[in-house]
This record gives sequence, structure tokens and C-alpha cells, in this order.
Amino acid sequence: MIFNKKGQGMPLSVIITAVIVVVVALVLILVTTDFGKKLMGLGQATPSALEAATQGCINAANNNLVTDYCYNFRKVGNTQYVNCEDARIQSSITQQGITHSITCVDTLRANEISSICEDMTAGQKEDAIFNGNIVCTGEPTGPPAPAS
Repeated sequence: MIFNKKGQGMPLSVIITAVIVVVVALVLILVTTDFGKKLMGLGQATPSALEAATQGCINAANNNLVTDYCYNFRKVGNTQYVNCEDARIQSSITQQGITHSITCVDTLRANEISSICEDMTAGQKEDAIFNGNIVCTGEPTGPPAPAS
């Protein structure tokens, strides 16, 4: 007996498997992208960049890590950079009762800021703020940063 195979098409199991693969791929893409995380409300429990910098500073203060404490500027916003001398971080360190004997050298701090600024475009240099008041020219634009 000869069977006529016209019109049989794909088996239903192949179609179902293809649909499942596409759905799983879409879910993986959504979960691993920022858009998907925002859409589904994931990633809300991660600390802010400022909080992460604060925790790094607490570690640096507790372990007398002078370079990390004084000269490691972290980007905490589109245009904001902080080291452990930032007033917000200092406030958090003080509130937690952490004491240290670290003294930062102004010229080394200024050299680090200059080094970061060298890699910026002119527009980025105009917008960049270090510890809330120092711009890429190295001149304060607001109240002085607290001394440690």
C-alpha cells in the first residue's frame, strides 16, 4: 500500500517543543538583561554604588588600607566619584563607631583625580564631581570635603 504524504506537515510534538524553546529563551533574555530585571522587579536588593563604596571604605578603615581609603575613587553615579573622604561615607563610618588613623596626602589625592580626568572627554570633565565638590580642574566648587 502506498501512502500519500502530502498535507501531513510537522508532528504536533515538534511544534510544542519549538514553542517551549522560544519561551525559555525569552525568559532567559529578560532575566539576564537590565530591562528584564526592571520589568520583573528583580535586582532590587542589591546595594547602591554609594553603599558598596561605603562598605569598601569601612573595610579599608578597619584594615588600615591607606591606598584604598585615600586614593581609590569609585564612580557612584553618572558624574560622581567618591573616595572614603566623601562626607556621606564619613558620616556612615562615624555612625558605625569606626575609628582609624589614616591620613591622606592632598597631592596624591589630586594626582589620582587628575589621572581619572585625563581619560575623560571635555564634556565629562565639566560634569565630573569628586567627593561632592571637586571638579576635574582640581578646584573646589562647594564646601570643602571633611578632613579625616
